[in-house]
Amino acid sequence: MSARKPLRNFAMLWGVCVLACLAIFLWDRANGDFGCPSITDNDSAYGVESWRWWPPGKRCTYDFGSSGIAGRVIHGPSIAGTVVALVLVLWLAAMVITAKRRTRPVEQHTPPSPI
Repeated sequence: MSARKPLRNFAMLWGVCVLACLAIFLWDRANGDFGCPSITDNDSAYGVESWRWWPPGKRCTYDFGSSGIAGRVIHGPSIAGTVVALVLVLWLAAMVITAKRRTRPVEQHTPPSPI
């Protein structure tokens, strides 16, 4: 068996994790503004969805106003998206560093001749 097999398995697992994150991203984008639930349980005022790259995730903006008082409530992405993004980037960096170290030629130490 090759010594590279564990690295290949970690690379495949990393790819699966990236694809899962991409699927979640596409699901969020496909839901549109209905991805932003109403602010209270008894109204139908859905928020307006927008995407943020950092921290990654959707941001819901709710505009409201009554009796001449207007306001805006913003719910940003959770810290979980940031943690997942950082883990995936660090994981990729660790795999690249490990792969470079494994491809580096190992110096052969030859014992001095007894002469």
